[in-house]
Amino acid sequence: MPKRQLRITRKKINPLSLITIINKILASINQNHEDNIGSIIANNAILGRLTDELADKLTTTKNLIHQIMTTIFSQVVAHKKLHRNVDFFERLIPITEMKDSTKANQGMIQQLRHVKDQIDDLLVELNREVDNNANSFTNQDFLGIYSFFENYNHFNDRLRQLLGIIDVDDQSIEQHVTWVTINHVKDVNSLTLNRGILKTEDYLTEHIYSSFEPTTFTGATIFSSRRSQFIYDLLGIDRQKTAVKRLKSDFNPANQARLYLVTDESDAKFATNSDAYLQQVATNIEAIYGQVPRQTLVLFNSLNAIERTYRLLQESGFTANHFVLAQGVHGTATKISKQFIHHEPAILLGANTFWQGVDFPHHLLENLIVAQLPFDTPADPYNHARYSIERSKGKNPFYSITLPKATLRLRQGMGRLLRTRDDYGTIFILDPRLLTKRYGSIVLANLRNEIPIVQGDINHCIADMVKFFLKAKHRPHRYGL
Repeated sequence: MPKRQLRITRKKINPLSLITIINKILASINQNHEDNIGSIIANNAILGRLTDELADKLTTTKNLIHQIMTTIFSQVVAHKKLHRNVDFFERLIPITEMKDSTKANQGMIQQLRHVKDQIDDLLVELNREVDNNANSFTNQDFLGIYSFFENYNHFNDRLRQLLGIIDVDDQSIEQHVTWVTINHVKDVNSLTLNRGILKTEDYLTEHIYSSFEPTTFTGATIFSSRRSQFIYDLLGIDRQKTAVKRLKSDFNPANQARLYLVTDESDAKFATNSDAYLQQVATNIEAIYGQVPRQTLVLFNSLNAIERTYRLLQESGFTANHFVLAQGVHGTATKISKQFIHHEPAILLGANTFWQGVDFPHHLLENLIVAQLPFDTPADPYNHARYSIERSKGKNPFYSITLPKATLRLRQGMGRLLRTRDDYGTIFILDPRLLTKRYGSIVLANLRNEIPIVQGDINHCIADMVKFFLKAKHRPHRYGL
């Protein structure tokens, strides 16, 4: 829910794009071209005066935006420790720092607001004067005028977005997370400001709950455990005032599926994002699919891990003989999902949305492989902000946020396999942390999973998988077992 609300309410603006729009409008005013506004209104003195004033105000706006962004760069980026992503640097702006920056820049911000109001007034006058002289313009002229006003609307929307990030009160700053991204050479022109809701419970109370009486949540994987407070805090609801009804599933997991916890002698040696571990994942994918070539979904925790694993499958020659789709390599989640559905048998390497919200019933998915447990990255600005809040309350964010979320997402990911009472298949969890880390037992205990569990090395698990599918002779399959 928080991630979704962050996307819905996120504001994102690259000030250079705003300056680019301003330059486009200025060119339309100043350059001689039959479709430009300057040429269209050249014979009207009043319109000429208004566009001259508009050009002056737009130039002032452009200079103010440049000054503000240069100042913000020096305040929150220069000489600061940045988190390095694949394509850019990223930094969460702490709440106190955001408040200080907003206060320090108020002079320039108010000038920018004042000039914006003047521009709005000029556009009203300009529009009125165009209407008064409508008979003097051709249809072609109106196309040019329409294009001019469209550019202005685009400019106005972007400027409102910018002001919505840099000019907010302290309460709003405390309820949101603000971060910056910038390219690897730290060019101020690449600086992008981002802002999203932080306290989702406030958002839900103000925008959702007030419209329903009472509010009802339904789902197959709502709770990470029976005692956890996580979902109540996440949704901003009072546990004592909440009624919970659990319905018994009509599935028969004991007969429909098997869950394999794969062990290996090198489990404690490799981090799950290391080249050595991903090589092991690629080898296991080849071994599992080689024995039972059924529709297979492999779940990862990042697109980077998918790309690296796909490259290893390429290097081994596996992709030359088998149809493998990789999210981020072959396209978006939507695109490769369609290809996966219409090409059997196939392997799909996915992350993000593939843990939840995808539906491959019956023969469209019969083997699920969890390559990495779905832990959030602490470096993500949103997570970093929430973890800071938890620490300020004296809590350990790993156990109050990270682990419950990972447990829920793992349950959601495993739920991709059995979508109907007729579905049938196997789940392999390759990530050793379920067995080697202390928290692994917590996750396993809270999966509330009735699927029989088999633990052993990859060869033992594959042998059991083969027996499992052989028992499904009442389910004929065209790809062998």
